[in-house]
Amino acid sequence: MLYEKNKWIGCIAGLASLIFLKSYLMMLGPKYSLFETSLIGIFMFGMYYASRHFKLTKEHLKWFLVPAVLNIILILVQRFDHTQSFLTVSGITGFLGSTGKVGCYLALTAPLFLEFMPILFPFLLLAVILCKSSVALIALITGSLVYLGFKNRKLFKAAVLALLIVLCFVTIDSNMKKREFEDFKQRASFWLGTLDGIKHNPIFGWGIGNFENIWNQIPQEDTYYFPPYACNWNTTKGAEKIMNHPHNELLLWWWFMGIGVPILFMGLCWDLMRKFTRDKILSFSMLVGAFICMMGYFLSYPAWMLVMLSLGIYENREVCHGEGKAES
Repeated sequence: MLYEKNKWIGCIAGLASLIFLKSYLMMLGPKYSLFETSLIGIFMFGMYYASRHFKLTKEHLKWFLVPAVLNIILILVQRFDHTQSFLTVSGITGFLGSTGKVGCYLALTAPLFLEFMPILFPFLLLAVILCKSSVALIALITGSLVYLGFKNRKLFKAAVLALLIVLCFVTIDSNMKKREFEDFKQRASFWLGTLDGIKHNPIFGWGIGNFENIWNQIPQEDTYYFPPYACNWNTTKGAEKIMNHPHNELLLWWWFMGIGVPILFMGLCWDLMRKFTRDKILSFSMLVGAFICMMGYFLSYPAWMLVMLSLGIYENREVCHGEGKAES
């Protein structure tokens, strides 16, 4: 059924099914990780199929603004309310439990705010900045610029000018440059470490849900790619648990399912680019933001829901302002 809607997504789902059987029959990893990851995948593919089958439009996406606004309110409370409120915790977590997860979710909703609630966009931007997630901020800026580039050229030019001014100040601030560079080096060590593991089984992968299990078998002294810039193995408590995700969804899928995943993913991206039209800019700009989050971090379950629905709506070829729709 998925193949009838999109052959690339159908092939990815088929590959995932085969790797699931292989992982289960060959007992490649912990059963709970295998079933947890597989059930999440089934649910996400189901979200995509439902959005295509019921021909959802961009009007349905605006409901994701409700949890986004609630997260913005909570982030502002956690940052500025210093009373002993039950909402105040140590640091900023939002409702998703971490700054990175909530920041990426909010970043994906940036085009939705520009489309339906532009008056609240400054609060969204402030919330993402308070999350201190560089990946989320880049995703928000990129998705917003893509959206404005097709919807409002004047605002697009003003946003680009403001961005250039901010970048000038960032380049002058040596402390900020150093902090961002250290963050990039840590993230690069995650990517290189994952690629180091992939090269030992690049064709068929290590099995679904089998990342931490394999990674924990690598002695610390036998890999150059444990985060050397983030922690000291001898002094940092819990440092051995920091590499529980490659911080790149595509590398994680490659690790799980083999070389077929990046090949099919590139085919899917090409197919989406080929189908692009101006009337689909809302869902397209959200997918651009999602791509950045996927390449530099990972998506929470609510963010995946938003991505799969956006993908389905994008392919439904919705007409601007909800005037009509037709299945591609």
